Amino acid sequence: MQQIIYFFIKNKNFLLFALLFLISFILTLESHSYHNSKLISSTNFFSAKVYSVTSNITEYFDLKEQNKILLEQNSSLLKYQANTNTPISQIPLDSLLSKNFEFTGARVINNVYNKTNNYITIDKGYNHSLEPDMGVITSKGIVGIINKTSGKYARIQSLLNTKSQINAQLKKSKHFGFLTWNTQNPHIVQLTEIPKLAPIAIGDTIITGGNSAIFPKGILVGRVANYTLENNDSYTVDVRLFNDMTNLSHVFKLKTKTSKRLFNFNPVTMQNNQIILNIVRFVVLMLLQVIVLNHINFLGYVNPYAYLIFILLFPFDASKTLLIFLSFLLGLSIDLFSDSGGVHAAACVLVGFLRPGILKFSFGVSYEYNAVKLNKVTFKERVLYITLMVFIHHFVLFGLEIFSLSHIVLILKSTLFSGIFSVLLILCILLLFNTKEN
Repeated sequence: MQQIIYFFIKNKNFLLFALLFLISFILTLESHSYHNSKLISSTNFFSAKVYSVTSNITEYFDLKEQNKILLEQNSSLLKYQANTNTPISQIPLDSLLSKNFEFTGARVINNVYNKTNNYITIDKGYNHSLEPDMGVITSKGIVGIINKTSGKYARIQSLLNTKSQINAQLKKSKHFGFLTWNTQNPHIVQLTEIPKLAPIAIGDTIITGGNSAIFPKGILVGRVANYTLENNDSYTVDVRLFNDMTNLSHVFKLKTKTSKRLFNFNPVTMQNNQIILNIVRFVVLMLLQVIVLNHINFLGYVNPYAYLIFILLFPFDASKTLLIFLSFLLGLSIDLFSDSGGVHAAACVLVGFLRPGILKFSFGVSYEYNAVKLNKVTFKERVLYITLMVFIHHFVLFGLEIFSLSHIVLILKSTLFSGIFSVLLILCILLLFNTKEN
């Protein structure tokens, strides 16, 4: 019985999505007799693609330096043993982490650190239970995040990567920001968005902030080397890493133990002003769509759908379950006013369910739910995110509305031209109101 309950809790977002999508589909069938007849005579096919990662294996020669590092680690273990009377075999890598994480050691076989976006290859893959979005560390501190795996190898997005955005904080004051890299020095990364009021001094220790399930709080990052006050009244801090990112030989990947949770993680609760903002945004966008935009129809099949802004801007750190439900509610509201059955509800609940994956694809594998701000990403990343969300929504919307493979060209034309129109309209609205995403 416990396993059944755990299954429902673990898969609650998918189960909610499937239920709401099914309801939307039934509403569509009930309101369109043509759809009902086509369903009986049609067969759906599903396919999947499997991709593999190829790795270049390099020779490892720097044994003298690596032996020195191993001696330092052994010295630390012996010191711990002497002070705690704990046998070395029982000493955890970290007493807190060991309770909540499993560690797997791996050997670095390729380490690139002289490019704009650098990656590290290790000799373990999904055959060793490695998966994307697992954190990677050494005994000295953080290294990066796994972003691709094959059977025997995995690729790590290094800290020395312009796409990297990892939550980190000042150890002494707990003010947090995001680790980035300006490509200038492989030994120094930048900690951005530290509040002006934060007490900071050269030599202060930087650790992970713990606001994600990838890295727990307290893993060492480095020390403050310099800091500057930016125009937005926040500090950008140069952090000299504890790890020598140009000389890595062995690393550890972190995996949350399935039997325990690292966090009693409840999605971040929206503040009152956020709740009010999202309620107003929901109502205004729904009314704008049904009163104005539904009556715009170029060439008979080009319709803009700006109400997607609500799903696009819904707080990234809020509950995914809540997002799925509100997406369904938004689409259903449009359907009720448009007499369209459940086509909008189905399209909205799908993009609401897929949004975390689209965010991760658009903004990089280091995407963490509170580490991406839409107004701070590059224009290219913003357009990619909006375009993917819009075109997936439009394809499902027009596919269910037309519901005929013999009219696939019309479905694609409607998706393409309405999608372009919707993307441009959404970008203009966001630019006009200078919307800031949390």
